Amino acid sequence: MTDRADILDPMADHRDHYHHGNLREALLDAAECMIVESGVAGLSLRQVAKHAGVSQAAPYHHFASKEALLAEVARRGFAKLVAGLSAAATEPDPIARMAGLGAAYVQFGLENPAVYRLMFGAEFCPTEVFPELKESGDRAFSILMEAVAHGQALGVFWGDEPSTPSFAVWSSVHGLVSLLMARVPPEKVMHGVPMTHESMMAATMAFIIAGLRGERVLAP
Repeated sequence: MTDRADILDPMADHRDHYHHGNLREALLDAAECMIVESGVAGLSLRQVAKHAGVSQAAPYHHFASKEALLAEVARRGFAKLVAGLSAAATEPDPIARMAGLGAAYVQFGLENPAVYRLMFGAEFCPTEVFPELKESGDRAFSILMEAVAHGQALGVFWGDEPSTPSFAVWSSVHGLVSLLMARVPPEKVMHGVPMTHESMMAATMAFIIAGLRGERVLAP
């Protein structure tokens, strides 16, 4: 995640970014930090320009509206997610690959909760207005689907059609991230059982992988 001090330090000379052609990235960094600090609803291009140390008119050279700026922040988030998933997808063993993809997805969500919510929220970044977001999301999903297809081709996962089980995997891991962000602290006792983010992740992936293999699973 972008470091707050690097963007919001009032002594930083962001005009230098402008002169070197980096204004667009400076604005995106500033917007991301502001989203982390105070959310999306109150953000404006004028405020972003102020925090980036440029004129109020400067953002309009790159973004037609606040929504366009937010859409690019979200697209950049998807690019980071894709990078993490791509690294995990190099594992040749299909079970290890699936576990790695799950871990990478959860790690991204927990490390970037504000951007994660923006990426998957339709209120500020509707994909019908910003189709590049759908394309970015499709790239992330394709990595998961390729992992499922890889396991199917090796006979490790059941079936020969990867999209349906991939949607089930994505829904499960996405739901876990949302739950951990909203309701579950890093350590919690639930119904008398100590739970951590790591143990919940391990249990979720165990059920997912068993399901992909067509097995019946008992809780660990």
